[in-house]
Amino acid sequence: MPQGSAELVVPGEPARVFAFLADPRNAQAWFSDAPFEEPPEGEVRADMTWVLARTEETRHAMPMGVRVYDPPTRFVWETLNDRVRTNWTWTVTCASAPDAARAEAGISGSATLLCLTIRLRPAVFDLVIGLLLTRALRETLSMRAARTLERARAALPGPASTSRSGSASSPSASSRSGHQRRRRKGR
Repeated sequence: MPQGSAELVVPGEPARVFAFLADPRNAQAWFSDAPFEEPPEGEVRADMTWVLARTEETRHAMPMGVRVYDPPTRFVWETLNDRVRTNWTWTVTCASAPDAARAEAGISGSATLLCLTIRLRPAVFDLVIGLLLTRALRETLSMRAARTLERARAALPGPASTSRSGSASSPSASSRSGHQRRRRKGR
């Protein structure tokens, strides 16, 4: 399953950052420009669903849902397409940023380390293409995760923060690729 990740340090307590980002009603501010065809209803929860309207970005109405809701540390959104279409999952984690990351980002108060991992679950017909283009997909998904986190940073109130692209296959604490991190650990 191709995936890509990025990290971002933002000002604010993890619980506050999590509450804003995990609520699909805030999705247009940071996640997608697509309006709701069917908005989410009620409190945010693991079985919440909604439908994004068809746009140039979505190409068709996009059924979505919250797969995991674990405040204030992690949530997972996913598309709910049938098996004929590729499905996507977005895993967001929020943690207190380490002192070094806060300092690097120039944040003196509370800060949150966000990590976004985007995974594709290719449809049957896309599986072969996905396997052939895994490396390119990883790079593309990592860049997309970094851009999405930049939008999240801009949507949250507070001073500017620092973005760091992660490895294409797992979250990272630096801009090094997963291969470089493994090689360095093995020394």
